[in-house]
Amino acid sequence: MVLRTFGFTVAYKNSKEPPTYFVRLGESLIELIPPSEAARQSRESADPRLSHMGISVVDFDAAVEELAGKGMTVGNVREASGGVTVGWLDYPEGNQLQVSMRLEKL
Repeated sequence: MVLRTFGFTVAYKNSKEPPTYFVRLGESLIELIPPSEAARQSRESADPRLSHMGISVVDFDAAVEELAGKGMTVGNVREASGGVTVGWLDYPEGNQLQVSMRLEKL
């Protein structure tokens, strides 16, 4: 309901429980990972709030360079399944921002 109200469409939903979603608004994608008890218990803090947000970029290296120019370091860079490059940066509120680049659009 909320997604449709604001014009978002579901670009991807996996089969995990709870599922991870990628929602699209125009050319932008937002990754949503709902909280779950299992995930909360495995973290140092069982805080039910958002633990990370993901953004997708067209040029991963350029995004990392731009963020570095602003004093931010993208770490834990790796190749994930499906040819997706991902990296992480922490921000002051204690959450993580995932930066990713996909070879194929969702």
